[in-house]
Amino acid sequence: MIEPDNFHIQDGRCIVVFAYDVGASIQIDEAEQRITATKERGRIKRKRPAPEYFDYHPPPLRITQELEPISLGAHHTLRNVDTVLYDFGALMVTYQIPLAGPFASLLPCEVLYENAQLLEGTFLHIQSLLNTLGPAIEKPNISEWSRTMRYFIFSRRNPRWICRNL
Repeated sequence: MIEPDNFHIQDGRCIVVFAYDVGASIQIDEAEQRITATKERGRIKRKRPAPEYFDYHPPPLRITQELEPISLGAHHTLRNVDTVLYDFGALMVTYQIPLAGPFASLLPCEVLYENAQLLEGTFLHIQSLLNTLGPAIEKPNISEWSRTMRYFIFSRRNPRWICRNL
């Protein structure tokens, strides 16, 4: 078994996703016209055929914007932040945090849970976006409750760590 002290990340990312309800609905076509940042409409890519009712109608709108990096101790978010708008009044904000170094020194969990800088940065970003979208959002209101997800991706690591019997 490999000890965490001997495990070294050469290239990794922590992906932090915040999901919020921001209104009763979002008129995606109108939102797309109001946004000046890089944007794209996307469909979910599937490996196998699926019924048409699994597709979003209209497809969500993905926006990529450059924002000031948010400091998280020794780490920081990248400048590019992705936001995905859904017609049912929800959005997701995704940050990426580059990771490298000994496993034991990577982001401790308490840095990511209820992090004041990430929460405030996300709230300010959403508020600015709502101002830009204006009437494209029906009954705009940022919910106090959000869903936060965190993912860790290690592209290169040394030594190779193989998980068995999980």
